[in-house]
Order: sequence, then C-alpha cells, then structure tokens
Amino acid sequence: MKKLILALGATLLATGAAHAQTATQAPGAYAGVAVSSVGKMMRDGRKAQAKVFGGYDFDQNFGIEAGITNRSSETVSAQSNGQWVDFSTKGYNSYVAGKYTIPVSERVSAYGKLGMSYHVVRHSDSRGLRHKDDDTGLYAGLGVQYNINDKVAVTAEYERSGKREAFNDPNDAWSVGMKFGF
Repeated sequence: MKKLILALGATLLATGAAHAQTATQAPGAYAGVAVSSVGKMMRDGRKAQAKVFGGYDFDQNFGIEAGITNRSSETVSAQSNGQWVDFSTKGYNSYVAGKYTIPVSERVSAYGKLGMSYHVVRHSDSRGLRHKDDDTGLYAGLGVQYNINDKVAVTAEYERSGKREAFNDPNDAWSVGMKFGF
C-alpha cells in the first residue's frame, strides 16, 4: 500500500512539471457525493458507505475541502459469561484538508489532500454498557478527477486518516464520486 501511495505521489509531482493545457473546473465552491469502501468496524472486510464532501477552489491548483463518511450500524452476538450479548457499533469519519490539484490533460487532473481527520465510533451492548471511541489525526488523500464539463466531474480517490485502528476500524478507504461546481 505504501508503494502505491509513493507511486501516486511521484506521478503528481511529475505531471506538475509538465502542466498540460486544461479546461479545468472554474474556481469556486463545489459539493459532491461518493461511495466509499470503508472497513467494517467489528468484522473483517469492507462495506460501501455514503460520503458527502464540499470545498472551495481558490484557483486551478489550490483549494480546501471537508467531508464526512457514514459508518453504518453493525450488530454482532457473542457469548459473555455464559449468556448471549448483542454488541453494536455506529460512527462516522470526517476531515478538513488543503487540496492541491495538478492538470494532467484537457479534462483530467490529479490531486493530493493533506489535513486533519476526526473519527467517532460508539459501542453499546444489550446489557446497557456504552463506550465512545474517537481519534483525531493526520488525513491524506490522493485522487484523479475527470471533468465532464466545467461544473460536473467524476472523482476517484484513496484516503488514509487517523492514528490508530481501534476495534478493527481500518484507517484507509477508496471512493468514487461525483463533484458539482456552483
């Protein structure tokens, strides 16, 4: 995974030197929705979750973005002290980051994001016990954007955030989405 991140970062730097002519999205505010492949909180594997994001591009290169990804509820049953207990989790991931975009071609651009993230996971069980686990840490993302026109784009990105993986809650996610400028 680290090799992939390094390769994407090197590609961003190399394409920045070339700085191709582009018809990028105009500076201004935008909002978007995506499907994110975040890890399940209590079981191995991944599950598609909704992601909402928005930001402001100051020019064709620099911007700021914030987003939130839902972590749907999960419930598992396990035996504890001879009785069956239901354990439930729910939560979300959020971030605020600076964004640097590099045009690659007329409609394609690559971008990197760096900022802070905040995760919350709430745990409860059928005995009434409750626990909140949160994590604040570094956020980084690498992605590509295909501009359908000057107001609509398709995005694909990899994100990594947080300091730890608590309760089998992975810190990385892949997402595909739509971005709408206004």
